[in-house]
Amino acid sequence: MSSTPLLLLSATTPNRIISSARSTGFDVIIMPPAPGMAAPVASHPDMLLFAGFGSLFVRTAHMADENFARAIHEILLRRPNYKLVETDDTPSDKYPADVCFNCFVLGNSLICRADAVSDAIKSAASEAGTSLESMAQGYAKCSCAVINAPSGDAIISSDLSVIALTERLKIPSLKITPGNISLPGYDSGFIGGASFYSNGVLYFLGDYHRHPDGDAIDAFCRSLGIRAESLSDDILFDAGCLCI
Repeated sequence: MSSTPLLLLSATTPNRIISSARSTGFDVIIMPPAPGMAAPVASHPDMLLFAGFGSLFVRTAHMADENFARAIHEILLRRPNYKLVETDDTPSDKYPADVCFNCFVLGNSLICRADAVSDAIKSAASEAGTSLESMAQGYAKCSCAVINAPSGDAIISSDLSVIALTERLKIPSLKITPGNISLPGYDSGFIGGASFYSNGVLYFLGDYHRHPDGDAIDAFCRSLGIRAESLSDDILFDAGCLCI
């Protein structure tokens, strides 16, 4: 298995960001648009798959698409320790039916909207002894910059329900201003889709200093013993990214 960090990006990601990520040392796979999803997020990795509990979860319906299946094959070539799990979740362009994979593990908890996340993921979490922490925000992964720092887990989000959850779980969090993130087709994107954590660095797809809370993000990262880094000097871009 390659030790190079594997970064999954949407097909809509600007070339400058893709080139910067590759030159920084990431192995980048571009996800193609998948049938049945809303066009602006049809190639967003955090809408199309979930990597966790030793498995890579995808919709069976999407594996019938040649381009999608090829991308999944490329991921598994690089991460052969993952078992492929195909689920019967139906592709959808309507919320909350579209968020079955939009979740993440924080500590020993699966963070998600419990009534919308895939039953296959909930079963895997239960088998692993991972508790389910539900919140109103179905776009759980999209809405959170998830930081797994050596000093402990932390979250950056503009969503009040996320901040409330972190306070209940006693997890450090930073509340930022909504907006100021590009997602063509929508008014705004989310911080989770525009950032990812790897090896002591919180990377941003674009220039986080162009966000009104750039200084606060800097200070928060320093408080966790990590640093923030921009992958271009453009406005932040939501590519639904995943680093696995």
